[in-house]
Amino acid sequence: MRKHMAVVVEPVLTKEKLRALLTEQHEQPGLDYKRSLDLSIRRDVVEFAKDVAAMQSEPTGGYLVVGADDHGLLVPDLTPQLAKHFDESTLRPKLARYLAEPFAVRCAVHHIDGNTLALVYVGPSEHGWCIFKADGDYEGPRTVFRVGDVFVRHGTSSERWNDSDRQRLIQQVIAHHK
Repeated sequence: MRKHMAVVVEPVLTKEKLRALLTEQHEQPGLDYKRSLDLSIRRDVVEFAKDVAAMQSEPTGGYLVVGADDHGLLVPDLTPQLAKHFDESTLRPKLARYLAEPFAVRCAVHHIDGNTLALVYVGPSEHGWCIFKADGDYEGPRTVFRVGDVFVRHGTSSERWNDSDRQRLIQQVIAHHK
């Protein structure tokens, strides 16, 4: 059985880095796989913003890999048309609607074995966490987050912070500033 180690998060978006992230074969606090995202649809933008905000609370940030299932296996769900949204000049304004600046997001689109994948790097927040500046809601009606909410990674889930997260995040900020 293969022993998994925490993924190394760095602002690297090469095809080699993408391949390494796929070989992890499981999600982690700093690694999230998505089959597909249609960033022309508000629901997907809101859900993506939630994950980006939560990864900002990780000490090193994290990666989102779009075009892979929960085990890092390639899926043909990210079409070239959907992949066009994973350009920083397109992606940043969509996220800026919900996330306070500054935030570090970089992205690249790669092709592996005939599949299109997007690799998104999320840098850690210089403040230790991200506070949403707008409500994240969409049809249904469904509200994912509200102004003032903070999301963090609990294992592989992006969830609202709780009392146990507060002390950890404060210690992270103190360590960062030392």
